[in-house]
Amino acid sequence: HGWRHRRGLVDEGMWSVGLPGVLFYYSQGAIAASYVLAGVAKLLNSKGMWAWNAPYLSTDIVKSSRQAYYSTLDEAYAGVVHSAQWLVEHPWMARAGFTWALVLELGALIALRSRMWALLTGVSLIALHLGIQWMMHLTFVFNEALLLIFFVNPVGWLMEWWNQSKTKRD
Repeated sequence: HGWRHRRGLVDEGMWSVGLPGVLFYYSQGAIAASYVLAGVAKLLNSKGMWAWNAPYLSTDIVKSSRQAYYSTLDEAYAGVVHSAQWLVEHPWMARAGFTWALVLELGALIALRSRMWALLTGVSLIALHLGIQWMMHLTFVFNEALLLIFFVNPVGWLMEWWNQSKTKRD
């Protein structure tokens, strides 16, 4: 890991905790890589037209909503699908949102730069999942939990705050 220190690619503090810190870092890397791969797949499968075709996702949203209705007979899935209607009525906003989501996925590896970058990336990706939940009624509970644990990392931030306040008290 010496070359990472010389290049400034890793927080010095992470390596000072030994193997647990290394494992935590590589777990973050695996999670971030999965988002990058998802972004690359979107670009390849859409032939680079992912964001441009965003308004047409409304058809898929209506299909999945109707399938959910016929599978469960839950009245919540009957009637107008507001998120699909919004995509059709606001195509440029949809394209802007999908572009931002794609950039966020493709840039997820920036989370490995520092704890602050991990926090910002984690909060942004959780917001992305909540937006997908609103739009498509798909939940990503486990993804959000992994982002909360490994990127947002409230326990790590609390420990850092505790250690800094303890140092000030001593």
